[in-house]
Amino acid sequence: MGRLVQSPPPARANRKHPTGRSRGQLLCSAEGKRYRCLTPTKQPPGLPARFRMPQEKILRFADNDFWSDERVELAFLISRVTRVLRRRFDMDMASLELTRAQWRAMLYVFRLSNPTQTELAEILELGRASVGSLIDQLERSGYVSRVADSDDRRVWRIVPSRLAVSRQSKIDRAGRRAAAELFADFDEKDLRDFRRCLEKLIPSAE
Repeated sequence: MGRLVQSPPPARANRKHPTGRSRGQLLCSAEGKRYRCLTPTKQPPGLPARFRMPQEKILRFADNDFWSDERVELAFLISRVTRVLRRRFDMDMASLELTRAQWRAMLYVFRLSNPTQTELAEILELGRASVGSLIDQLERSGYVSRVADSDDRRVWRIVPSRLAVSRQSKIDRAGRRAAAELFADFDEKDLRDFRRCLEKLIPSAE
């Protein structure tokens, strides 16, 4: 008997849909409309009707009490101020060739006075591996070094280098300049009141 030979399946593009149309035809048509040169990774302009949100629902969502709550609006404003302040600081740190992640880490290395990698990870809200990679970058740039803790040799502390200490004054000036611009319209009483509000807010947020 001759050997049975199984014929290959039809090409993917020529397979038929139950409607009798080929895959290519299905890709080039939707709800009776023709679209030019569509590929599987592209979508036809506009959403199909079943995915569209009715206009009345959009209006109800836009008018939701969520957006009219002053506390929600304040939370968005605080987030916006943080972004503006970081962008402003980015410009000053560019001359030191420090990325945002790097200058934030350096600020806390100075502020926390030789923190451990774990402490730095917590304050930056990063994983230990991510902080480890960040410290490696700063070490290669000559800004920090790892020093074993005098009380626990298993713990490594992040210590600023001579280069970092020599440039600390420039980092401090950049921080003061950014803060001065941000709070230019605040008098001393405004600053005290604002700080008191933020200190009252932090425990609730945590």
